[in-house]
Amino acid sequence: MAAVEPSVPDYKRSLINNLEELRKEFKWCLDNPKKVSPTKIEDFKRGVRNLRYFTQEKIKDEKFTRDIERFDVLINKLPNNLTDIEKAKIEMIFERIEKLIHDLG
Repeated sequence: MAAVEPSVPDYKRSLINNLEELRKEFKWCLDNPKKVSPTKIEDFKRGVRNLRYFTQEKIKDEKFTRDIERFDVLINKLPNNLTDIEKAKIEMIFERIEKLIHDLG
């Protein structure tokens, strides 16, 4: 008889969904840089910061907490003009999002 995997707790599922939404939003911003205002960038940064705060309340894994704090720092250093972002930094952002999702799942 195969072991039944425990279901993912609601707070983790919510975090995964939020990270996936951030990934989609960031991709949309990169695909449509002329439609992205500085306000949109600030909203994106605020969303990552709020996700970090939510994570600190729910997740007690220090490594994950450090990873999301580093991600927050990376996002907060983004310029308000997305055309100024280096390709390596873009790849790093997507890699960090994927790693955070993987660590939760």
